[in-house]
Amino acid sequence: MSEIDNSTSEAAEKRILDKAESLVLNEGPQSMKMDDLATALGMSKKTLYIHFPGKEAIIKAIISRIASHLSASLKKLVEDETIPFPAKLEKLHDIIASRLTRLRPSLLRDLERNYPECYLYFDQMRNRNIPLVLGTLLREGKMSGHVRAEVNPDFAALAWLHMMRGLTQSSVAEALKMNLHEILDSALLTFFRGVLTEKGQVEFDAIAKRKGMRGK
Repeated sequence: MSEIDNSTSEAAEKRILDKAESLVLNEGPQSMKMDDLATALGMSKKTLYIHFPGKEAIIKAIISRIASHLSASLKKLVEDETIPFPAKLEKLHDIIASRLTRLRPSLLRDLERNYPECYLYFDQMRNRNIPLVLGTLLREGKMSGHVRAEVNPDFAALAWLHMMRGLTQSSVAEALKMNLHEILDSALLTFFRGVLTEKGQVEFDAIAKRKGMRGK
């Protein structure tokens, strides 16, 4: 395939994913039908299948794109040596809030029930990326005196991962009567107040106040 053909194919796939992502995130994966998607895009169903072999392939590509963007943003943040640790905490909140909260608990429930392979793929990416990024950030915090010396960064990062895996289940959100943004804020407040030094907590509390973060 020529460079022009590659470019055209990539543009078409991006257009498909943009539309499909909007449908999946706003209405749930069950609402996305291949016939309706082709019509909305103004293309034939045959053309749609040239780019993606089926609905699950599109959902997996959507998850991959969201996870890749989130991972790249977080990796860039933790590796930027010009940003001090407290500012990284604030940016961490902004990145997660703007991207991760798009994945509603009901959406994850639908994926787990109806598209188990797609949910497994999401879970594998989450399991791989969160400990790596958060562990790196916590190690930096220990060096700057913001994270308590006795905290094991790898253990704390895994604890955060499993805490979020539990809290983002739709049944938990319904029981708590909280949306994902509120759950995220409460989890961050609980987690970082537990691992930060007194100096770190003062600076984190200032961030929480600016962001309007509240535990429930």
